[in-house]
Amino acid sequence: MTKAQAHLPDPDNPEPTGDVAGDGTRGTLDRIRVARPELRGALSACATYVADNPWQVRGQSIKEVATGAGVSTNAVHRFTRAIGYDGFRSFVQALSLDLGRVIGSAYGLPSSLVSPSVAAIGSENASVSAQSVIARVFELEIEALADTMRNIPRSIERVVDALVGANEILFVGTGAAMALCELSAYRLMTLGIHSSAASDPGAILPRIFLMKPGDVVFAVSYHGNTRHVNEALEDGRSRGLTTVCLTAVSGSVAGSLADHELMVIGPRTAIAFGQFASRVASATMLDALAAAVAWRLEATALPHANALQTALRSRTSETRRHGTRQPREA
Repeated sequence: MTKAQAHLPDPDNPEPTGDVAGDGTRGTLDRIRVARPELRGALSACATYVADNPWQVRGQSIKEVATGAGVSTNAVHRFTRAIGYDGFRSFVQALSLDLGRVIGSAYGLPSSLVSPSVAAIGSENASVSAQSVIARVFELEIEALADTMRNIPRSIERVVDALVGANEILFVGTGAAMALCELSAYRLMTLGIHSSAASDPGAILPRIFLMKPGDVVFAVSYHGNTRHVNEALEDGRSRGLTTVCLTAVSGSVAGSLADHELMVIGPRTAIAFGQFASRVASATMLDALAAAVAWRLEATALPHANALQTALRSRTSETRRHGTRQPREA
């Protein structure tokens, strides 16, 4: 047995740590992640193409996948067998199920939080309790952050360049992502950068029409499949704006529409822990970007932030001395 074969997933004897499907088998995306470092040549090209474009691949024929990866159809077939499937059809079916779990985990309570067998991991004699479940949440959050940090792309420098050079930044999101958008807009405003956040399609487009080339539309989307968020990216690009997408699913629709795609958490964490971990990792990534912008704009951002803090303290002190101001009589 070669080194590569020794590290490839075995569908008949799955490793316990790879059970992202919850049924004792590795998920497709996780199989690719584990096998990828050991694959070479055409098989490596296939792994890269699928990992970068999973949403497109699930609807493609074997010939289209081969064309996208720049390999032969035979190489695609060998790739699917190398990661434990008996052919292309079973591979595509499993990939579709994987992506379905990613979307589903955005709306439900992850079983990894409440499953006694999972909550007790880490101690042979651990008793299942609320404390063990809470501890497991922290473990998974830390894993998500570590996963994100390991995969910070070099292209993040260009994202920071875009944020620094923009006159206006619009953060777009929905649901839980909107709270992160509002926080990020506030952070950048304290640095002297015109920023705002919107989730209503009726408000997003008018704001985009007021923006100029060089400004930034920054989408935050867990699975990258929200219609009006994707439309905001399309509208931004059509008007010459720089578009950025922060997502947990590589190759998502939103990611393909953005000039720059930033990933938080890997596929295994995305399926096992879903949007719970994504929120923490996304908030950390957005805070890190704000810190990088502050570092780049130190000469102007820090004095602005200090002046703002001074004004806020003064306002607070004045309120304490005089109490709440009464409205003027008409």
